[in-house]
Amino acid sequence: MDLGRGAIAGGLALAVLFALAGAALGVLGGWEGAAAQRSERAVAISVGVAHTCALLDSGEIACWGAGEYGRTDAPAGRFSAVSAGTGHSCGLRETGAIECWGGNDYGQADAPTGRFSAVGAGGGHTCGLRETGAVEC
Repeated sequence: MDLGRGAIAGGLALAVLFALAGAALGVLGGWEGAAAQRSERAVAISVGVAHTCALLDSGEIACWGAGEYGRTDAPAGRFSAVSAGTGHSCGLRETGAIECWGGNDYGQADAPTGRFSAVGAGGGHTCGLRETGAVEC
């Protein structure tokens, strides 16, 4: 089904608006709660549905917001990228491996194996960009 660019942009705008409104109201928590007592700075951020994850300058990932399904329970270790989806999140390890956490109703947290240069978490899926330029979901 082709949703078109307008529908995709509208959906992304709605997700960002929901996350910002929730953070402003204090219902989703915020950076202060996720990184309290931390001196790291965020170098990248990804907004999912009701949660947000940041890649810190230390290489670790910090997530906050609605923690259902474990989507805010980022694993320890160093990453080079992060992507927040609907009920799950994924990170790209410095080794090129993808690791996901959170809901897995559709196999979306079952990350493809091998080496990748980018990761994208969606609604019920996760995709990676292989170093060869091939996409695997």
